[in-house]
Amino acid sequence: MAKNPFMSAYLSSWNKMANTARGQMTAAVKAEQKKAGKQMMDAWFDAFTPTTGKKTTKKKSTGKRTAAKRRTAR
Repeated sequence: MAKNPFMSAYLSSWNKMANTARGQMTAAVKAEQKKAGKQMMDAWFDAFTPTTGKKTTKKKSTGKRTAAKRRTAR
């Protein structure tokens, strides 16, 4: 049986496309696994780490007070 060059070209291009799709799928799965593992570790660390209890500080206004602001502040 003789080789068919058109079939060979078709199968070669199909294999190239399939391998590219498989590589992209593998990369996506690995990224999701890494993300899920990080989220799980963060959740465990947050569960066993006590809160710091920091007080929030009020920001001071740096703008000048106008006459309208002085009237409403009284």
